[in-house]
Amino acid sequence: MFKSVKFSGLILAIGLVTGLLMFGRADTAYAQLPPPPTYTAQQFQFDCQQEAGEARDRCINYLGGILDLQRHIKNSGFDGGLFCPPFFVSAEQARQEYLKWGEQNPYMIVGPPIISVVQAFQQAYAC
Repeated sequence: MFKSVKFSGLILAIGLVTGLLMFGRADTAYAQLPPPPTYTAQQFQFDCQQEAGEARDRCINYLGGILDLQRHIKNSGFDGGLFCPPFFVSAEQARQEYLKWGEQNPYMIVGPPIISVVQAFQQAYAC
């Protein structure tokens, strides 16, 4: 009987030590701010201004993903879409709209790219 109690206590102690090592001390469980974005709106705008290459592809893929997501939200019947792109709008056409909006609103190209993209598309593709 004493062996099982000692063994259970040992297992419990190992579990507590492992938990503390993995998750840190209990007094550091407060909320922390996330790190700053690594891909800024200024970098994204520069990528979109390129006529060809990896940077332009990164822009097209980013915009294409955002358009697809909003189309799926709209088609699923959810009434919470941020903007409503027509079905026929390509990522290249969206790139042109984003660049045009950026020229008209250069002071709005700040923070992570999603903020300026949504603002541009709300103007271009209002619901």
